Amino acid sequence: MREDLLKRFVASYAVGRDKKKDAKFKTAFNRYKKYTDSIYKKCSFKNLVINDIEDIANIASKKNNAALMMALDGVIGDIGINYDRNINAISSYRLHPDRTYLEQSRHELKVGKFGDGYLDQIILWERKNPSKFKELQDIMKSLKLLNSIELHRIEGGRYEVLVSTTANGTKNSIIDVGFGVSQFLPIIVADLQLTANSTLFVAEPEIHLHPNVQAEFGDYLVKQINTNNKNYVIETHSEYFLNRVRLAIVKGDLKEENLSVYYLENSGSDVKAHNLKFNKSGGIDNAPDGFFETYMMDLKEIAFNI
Repeated sequence: MREDLLKRFVASYAVGRDKKKDAKFKTAFNRYKKYTDSIYKKCSFKNLVINDIEDIANIASKKNNAALMMALDGVIGDIGINYDRNINAISSYRLHPDRTYLEQSRHELKVGKFGDGYLDQIILWERKNPSKFKELQDIMKSLKLLNSIELHRIEGGRYEVLVSTTANGTKNSIIDVGFGVSQFLPIIVADLQLTANSTLFVAEPEIHLHPNVQAEFGDYLVKQINTNNKNYVIETHSEYFLNRVRLAIVKGDLKEENLSVYYLENSGSDVKAHNLKFNKSGGIDNAPDGFFETYMMDLKEIAFNI
């Protein structure tokens, strides 16, 4: 689709073009094409020059070239759609679960920032994409959070989500199991909606999660980075999560250059960002005093008071 639009774009310009603006147009168009290429390959905005789009649109408008304007609109729209499909953000506040849900017909199944819409996507996967539905269940098993997910349809177009937390456990409504299940599922569903080379922002994924699951989430992200070249921006207070990422660096499962860690220190009147470095020996470089010391200090206090 994109290549057809670009061909139309070039062909439209070639008809009756203004030679005085030829060099300016070519420069703008070449930069614009480079930008569209980068979007499709890396989902990156770094090559975009906003004025280029305006210049091309102005030239098309002055020439009254409707075909060129349509091609430009199509290319911009195509970029926007693909950008939207390759990035998402999940807030630290996520909606509470309900006993039953009304099945909805949604044009856009992308998970919202509060986790809304994730169940509609699960329903669609169960019906039309069993392999994706199985992938979701396998991931939840690997994270040691759930063993199975089952959708039970009831009267009035409503349904309930039944889950089991162990292999031989009974199935319960999602509202009757640990709150972390309903808070964490939207994150995984949102991630599975994204393609390779995509970016997911998540604020405090550890909320309501058992420490083991927080650590396992670190392993999950490392696997996604290595197999699908995905990008993640995580805001977290979880030492369990960070220590599992440190372990991945030590074991060589994650390259040091593929990780950036910033610790924000609030002094009351100002916030200082410390650029930390997790090294292969397990150490943390550039850490301020007191960082990661709570656990060790508590152990010392316990030892001294036995």
